[in-house]
Amino acid sequence: MPEKLLCSVLIISLIVLNGCGEFGHDKPTKPASSGSVTVMTRNVYVGADVDLNNFEPTEMLNTFLETDFGARAKALAAEIAASEPHFVGLQEVALFRFQVPADPSSP
Repeated sequence: MPEKLLCSVLIISLIVLNGCGEFGHDKPTKPASSGSVTVMTRNVYVGADVDLNNFEPTEMLNTFLETDFGARAKALAAEIAASEPHFVGLQEVALFRFQVPADPSSP
């Protein structure tokens, strides 16, 4: 629970800081036309079938690594920057953590 709270506070802080003055802007932002809001949605496919019924960790990890998420993320960021939407919605977002050596007490 503390991690979720910390993450929420961080996200809210970044949103607030982004709206303060010219922090992080190379050019003045253009005002939205009266009453219009631009929304972009994208599906961020994890890069592997993570169906728990067919769970093969090594195969899933290899497939995930082969899809080169780093390159896909850069392309997505460029698309968002070029479109300049007011809001971005991302579906199928996942967080992967790797720990070496593995912790046998974790679930």
